[in-house]
Parts: sequence; structure tokens; C-alpha cells
Amino acid sequence: MATSSGHGSSGGGTATAAAAATAGGKAEILEKLKSLKELLDQDYITGTEYNERKEQLINQLTGTQTRKSTTTTTRTRSGSTLSSLISDTPPKVEPRAPPASFEGVHSEHCKLWVFDPDSGKWSNEPATVQIFEPPFARGALRLCYYCNLISNNNTKPGGVYVAKLSVDPYEERLTYFTDIEIQTYAKVFADRFNGYNPPKKVDFIKAFLLELDERPRSPLCGVEKFISGEYRKHNNNFGYVNDEERNTPQAFSHFTYEASNHQLLICDIQGVGDVYTDPQIHTTESLPLSTRLQGKGNLGTRGLQKFEEVHQCNPICRYLKLPPVNAREKTDGTVPAERVMVKHRVEHVVLKNEQPLPPTATSDLADDTTPLLTTTAIPQQQQTTGSVRCQQQQQQEQLEAGSCCVML
Repeated sequence: MATSSGHGSSGGGTATAAAAATAGGKAEILEKLKSLKELLDQDYITGTEYNERKEQLINQLTGTQTRKSTTTTTRTRSGSTLSSLISDTPPKVEPRAPPASFEGVHSEHCKLWVFDPDSGKWSNEPATVQIFEPPFARGALRLCYYCNLISNNNTKPGGVYVAKLSVDPYEERLTYFTDIEIQTYAKVFADRFNGYNPPKKVDFIKAFLLELDERPRSPLCGVEKFISGEYRKHNNNFGYVNDEERNTPQAFSHFTYEASNHQLLICDIQGVGDVYTDPQIHTTESLPLSTRLQGKGNLGTRGLQKFEEVHQCNPICRYLKLPPVNAREKTDGTVPAERVMVKHRVEHVVLKNEQPLPPTATSDLADDTTPLLTTTAIPQQQQTTGSVRCQQQQQQEQLEAGSCCVML
């Protein structure tokens, strides 16, 4: 969510141009540029990818926008190709507070998809949604709309939610399911973290998916409850740490690394207070769920190594008896009432999920060149698009942009 509403858009993010113009926004973009150059020097990304992302960051820094139309041929995970005329003209975004009422907003039937981390299963139920146009914020990969969600089975109360729709008309459906699974597993780790009674408890907003059945090709969108407050990004997935470096978010990332037996790291911690959203996760190949959690920001062992290089253990890390990952340490900030917890060590968290994804997550639409989100939700607006990028380029875009934290 953002300054008045801080909502990340899963899958990569940037602040709006106005927010990026602030001193804090500029500092963060400069840090992203520095990390981007490091990735290029280490041959993790190509020169073309570097120049493209560098241009995007400079546009954010200066408040300008490069507009162009190009014909691109891209390849999906299934190996099929898609060719289309794509325009990079951004849709109109109107930053504003949530509407006082959704009266008069078109209602549409949809499927509400929910992921259960205990069983590893997805389930769905009928629902009705009202999506308020135009979007109130935009990140690198998502447009954010206020919406009103009504579950037909009354399992989800009505109220203001945020729907996140891709700006890329060829966004792979699997991406949405992966993003929700990552955020759900992050919530599992948050609950375990809280069980050790740290000075401040953390949480992740419960997220789920909507499948908009009344629209062409039944597009998906991520949805989570709207929360208000000052939005902050505490770290990203390649070594960026906020200058203020609060102890709780950094200790939580360290906790996930230790509690998973060094098999994963939850990072890109951002949100309002200690209620977080849109995390990223790095995994090792030894983790059973590694192939399942290949989100756009999953940098594998390289991401874990970067964390080990920059992390500073703080009083909360020491309270949890987390083994230091390097010689760096921090002594100020939030300090627990007790120097160390009573328990001998944190217990390992085991995540298992061998359940297949729903067919709608992997349906092959490669031969259909109709944009996934050419829908009634964005009428008469030119979609901001980009090619369906290869996995490495997707990782880079998510890596340096964070999780589409939109700050109003």
C-alpha cells in the first residue's frame, strides 16, 4: 500500500513518477542503478537488458517517459512464439483515495482462487467484483485498481480491495499463481517468526486471485485487502537496504534463511508498518518447492549470496540466536526486552507442495494473440506493454524494481 495506500503490485514495481521525485525515491533509484551495473559487470544480464532497465530507471528519476512502438516476437515457456504490435504508452493513472462507494460501478462474476499452504491445494468459489476505474497507481508490471469484492459464499466480506492487473498483455498466467503462493508461504514464516515473541510482530496481507470469466480469455488479477498508511520498502532481492534499516524487517529475512535451513530467503520486504506485501523469495535447488517458486525475482544462490554480503545482524537476530552470516553487525534500533530467547534455536520450517496447479494456471494460450487484458476494465486506454520476456530478463526487471510498490 502507499503513502495513503501502500499497495505493491506483485511481480515487480516502481513508484509513481511523483513519488520517485522525492529525495527518498531518488536515493532508491540511484541504488537500483548501482546494483544494475553490478549485474551487468558480473554477466548476469545482457547489455540490451541493462540499457532497457537503465532507461526505465532514468525515466522514473527524471519524471520523463520514453514512448515508442515496436514489433516484437517473443517466446513463451511452452516454446511457442507470439508476434504483436506493442505500444509503451502508459495508461492514464489517477492517484486518489479509495472511493466512498462503489454504487454505479459495473459488477461482474468471477472465480475467486485461494491457496491453502497446509494442503498445498488451490480451491475456487464464485464471487462478484466491482473494479473501479481508472487505476490509481502503476508499477513496472502491474496496474492497481480499487475494487469491491463480494464472495457468493460469504467467505470474503465486502470492502475495499486492490486488484492488480498486468500491464503486459501477454503476462503468463502461471506468474499470478506463483506470486500468490510466495506471499502465502511468506505469511507462514511470519507466523513462525511471531511465535518466538520478537519485539514487534510481522504479517503479510492475505492475497488471492480472481479469474474474470466475463472478459475475453478470462484474465487473472491478484487481489488483496486495501490498507492505508505510510508505505516503505525495507530491502529488495539484490542487496538494497533502506537507509533507515529498521531491525525487524531485516531480522525477519535472516530468520527465514535460518528457519529454512539455508534453502530459501524471503526478501523484498515492504509494506505499511510491519504488515507486508509482495515479497520475493530466493531458493536453492535442494528445496522441494524450488521449481514451484520460480518467481520473477528468484535469483537462487546468487540472491542468497548477496544477502550474506550485505546483511547486518541486529539485536533481534541475536535475540533469535540466528548464526551470523558475516562479520557485520548493528547495535542500535529496536532492542528486545530479553537479550536472547529461552529456546535453544529456531526450528526449521518445512514446506511441501506436490499438488498440481489448477489447469487455468498453465493453459496454453500461445496460439491466441489476443492480449490477456484487452478487457472492459480498461476501456479505450492504450495498454502499456512489453514483450513476454525470457526468465532471466523477467528476474532482472523484478530485481531492480522491487515489487511494484506504488506510493501516492
